[in-house]
Amino acid sequence: MVYLIVKIILEEKMNKTQKNIIIVSIFLLIAVILFNSYFIFLKLKNIDFVNLKLNTNKLETNTTYQNNNNKKTNFNIINGGTVELTDIYNPLKISFNYILDEALVNNANVKLYTSDKKEIPIIINLEDKNSFLIFPVSGSFMEDSIYTLTIKKELSGSKEKLISKDVEYNIQIKKLYLGADLLLTNKYDSLFKNKKIGLITNQTGIDSLGESTLDKIFKSNEMQLEAIFAPEHGLYGDETSSDYKASYTSKIYGVKVYNLYKDTPNLTAKMLENIDILVFDVQDLGIRNNALLDTLYRCMEGAKSKNKPIYILDRPNPLGGENKIIEGPLSAQGTGIDALPLSYGMTIGEIANYFNQNINCNLTVIPMIGWYRYMTFADCDLDFKYISKDIVDMDGMYLYGTIELSTANTNFNMVNHYHGITVKNVDLKEISEKMNASALSGASFIVEKDENGKDFIRIKITDYKRFNPIKTGIYLLAYGRIVGKENFKIVGTDEISKMLEEYKNPEEIIQSYQDRVLQFMSLRDKYLIYK
Repeated sequence: MVYLIVKIILEEKMNKTQKNIIIVSIFLLIAVILFNSYFIFLKLKNIDFVNLKLNTNKLETNTTYQNNNNKKTNFNIINGGTVELTDIYNPLKISFNYILDEALVNNANVKLYTSDKKEIPIIINLEDKNSFLIFPVSGSFMEDSIYTLTIKKELSGSKEKLISKDVEYNIQIKKLYLGADLLLTNKYDSLFKNKKIGLITNQTGIDSLGESTLDKIFKSNEMQLEAIFAPEHGLYGDETSSDYKASYTSKIYGVKVYNLYKDTPNLTAKMLENIDILVFDVQDLGIRNNALLDTLYRCMEGAKSKNKPIYILDRPNPLGGENKIIEGPLSAQGTGIDALPLSYGMTIGEIANYFNQNINCNLTVIPMIGWYRYMTFADCDLDFKYISKDIVDMDGMYLYGTIELSTANTNFNMVNHYHGITVKNVDLKEISEKMNASALSGASFIVEKDENGKDFIRIKITDYKRFNPIKTGIYLLAYGRIVGKENFKIVGTDEISKMLEEYKNPEEIIQSYQDRVLQFMSLRDKYLIYK
């Protein structure tokens, strides 16, 4: 290329001085390029590069770490980053850019730990000269949602070590597996094999693919469905008080269905006489004021009284599990339902653990995989299954706590399937304006007409992460009282009702129970399953 440029210059009609200037400039440019190349080479020479390729059938992640030999460091481990797994049933493949010493590919140099530092037994199979596969002994990543994979520096493949330090990878399960998903897997099937099962469930008891736990147990050749127990609203969530029957025989499943509400809330000796174990799978609302928690508590008491094991197939708290969602007054003492805040930030399995401090039944929780405390129902990528005739969509699930709190002891009324609220002879527009101007976040408040042309306040969730149903309910109560004065009726005698009578502002009410909420937070920690 340089030859062509020089030839062109010589053929052009230029004087000697012009030609010399151009030629000198070209050689100076070449010198600069060579100098820079040498400088880059010197820098690269002092950096070790190791490429580790981790993949499953559905995911491939390439990670490179650097260690500059010129810099001293006290760290003996290099973190290679986070690897996200979307299938717990596939092995991990570890690939290197050099030939491995087969004798070094062993359990001493490759280790897998859970988030609480428990070592997981693994099988390591050499795939080829550059890679190997990791199989947890259980056949899948079913111990935890977060793991640490440690690759020891001794795994280098030559005399000059290619790995200068141990490398750690954070492995995070990104697909959610419910307890119902894991019911028939190798890890848990021995618990249920050849057992006569009493299943406590309703239409919400489905796995992440939408198949009902009831159908899975009924179809299984490994266990026998002996009886079904349904919480409030019945087996299919569509029963009203007038539909109530204490029990009946299912035409589909051929077994007895017992309704655990109204006149028959407790498990009796007759109900349990032919049952080996109880299994509980119902979607909770994350709010204390609903009959499901009472059903769970009574079922655990029934299991204890007749010495029956009870298994909880865990599923998400739809409001999430972080401390910020814990809200509302609770009784000062006790370990039952009244000792919970209105919003408690625990899964149904964790609540069962919490209840069991008092009951002490033979309890086992089948935990989820891939659920983290920050996750609300909107983060879980699950199909919503209606809870009752009034809770028919996901927003209704979130707003249940707000509306139940607001209407419990006042003349506020729920409208539009838990999407709104109304009250007679009170300026709804002024209430909504105060709500929109408040420090609350995650929702907006709009006065609309219902199908009968009557005004109501529609609550529109704008951010599921920031929406706090109990705080929102307390603000509605306080502003309802402040705006409505005597037209806003208060019929309760609880602590909040007394403060409303005194026209306390919402933040005063919220602050009144914070000490007890903090006590609950510290108490609940030992019953938590998830990080």
